[in-house]
Amino acid sequence: MIDTRPVRLASLGPLFVIPELRARAAGAQLLKRTMAGAQELSASDGASEDIRRLWERLGGTMAVTQSIEWTIALAPARLLFEEMASHHRVLVRAPAKALKLVAPLGDRMLARRWQPMLHRPAGSHAETQPLTTERFLELSEELSSGAAFRVVYAHEVAEWIFEQLTAFSCRGELLAREVLLRGKPIGAYIAYHTPAGKVMTMNIQARPADMHKVLGMLLQEAKSRNALAVTGRLEGNLPAALMPYRAHYRYGTRVLIDSRHREILHAISALDTNLSRIDGEWLMDLRNQPYA
Repeated sequence: MIDTRPVRLASLGPLFVIPELRARAAGAQLLKRTMAGAQELSASDGASEDIRRLWERLGGTMAVTQSIEWTIALAPARLLFEEMASHHRVLVRAPAKALKLVAPLGDRMLARRWQPMLHRPAGSHAETQPLTTERFLELSEELSSGAAFRVVYAHEVAEWIFEQLTAFSCRGELLAREVLLRGKPIGAYIAYHTPAGKVMTMNIQARPADMHKVLGMLLQEAKSRNALAVTGRLEGNLPAALMPYRAHYRYGTRVLIDSRHREILHAISALDTNLSRIDGEWLMDLRNQPYA
């Protein structure tokens, strides 16, 4: 929905082309045909650099801000050595595996200096409870009301989203929480505690004044689980809430958009929207994750 006008979103996933037709640019033709459909917005949120170039040649654009991923390290020493230990070069892997043994000591020494905000309570009366499909629908409607472009979920769509969120056991444990302050709901988050030890954020929603509290509760839960880091993508009113933390930013998979309506493109590029990873290719992740 753009302002109060209903619009249709087509979410594009990976292109699958049999080898015999690749030389005929079948993938490009399929993408061109899809982008020319009756929908007001086409989007793909897991694109490679090659697909980005093809998308732009066909008239689309990259949502630069939404393509930025953030990482807040909770255990910086352990995170560093874990990533070094999986490096492709043996000269990097070998010492990292030995140094991993002393990483917890380094993290204890850095604890209060590295992320001082993590040692402040998100809210003395803040708490979480499981996020149900019904509460997700209600909160999404309420908390996105001020966004210029917002996704409005039908009940059956929300049920399907929650089914997909639990369809891949290899992603890790699903963390779907509603956040309350003094008993009043202020937001929610959906994330995975992955086998790699990181918490990957799929959706986080709150009004601007409460986003720092909701993010704080997500970080506190990740910390209580001994997670290495919390990761996510820039979306909605999240950027301001990230500012007090030592966060690392980088370009991740490209978020691609195409629309004949400038106001839609502007709203998404300005993060004036509740679009998130649960609204597109990230939800099913067909390229990387087998079904449980």
